[in-house]
Amino acid sequence: MFTTAQRIGLVLGACGAAAGVAGAQPFGVNGSGAWAEYIVVPAAMCVVVSRAMRDEDAAGHVVNPVTAWTMFDIVRKSGSKSFVFTAAFSQLGKLMAGLARDNGYQMIAII
Repeated sequence: MFTTAQRIGLVLGACGAAAGVAGAQPFGVNGSGAWAEYIVVPAAMCVVVSRAMRDEDAAGHVVNPVTAWTMFDIVRKSGSKSFVFTAAFSQLGKLMAGLARDNGYQMIAII
């Protein structure tokens, strides 16, 4: 299943600088083609992931880090050196905990 913002697929053909990724499983962002059987996505908008990786995990490689950084930026701009985070055992929570630790903030984790 694909959405308009993110999709997992199989590279059936590629040309130019991307020719070496034919047969790879990429995670693509941007473009269109929700529910389409075939779509064309620029190679620059794809990240090749292991075929052993679940689609949900591959999607998290792009979405979760951007979300965590954006949320942490809100914390930083608040002027506080601590924050409460629910669902702290999630992948997003783990990323937030790492950002807090690396930047000298205290995360109050609620699991």
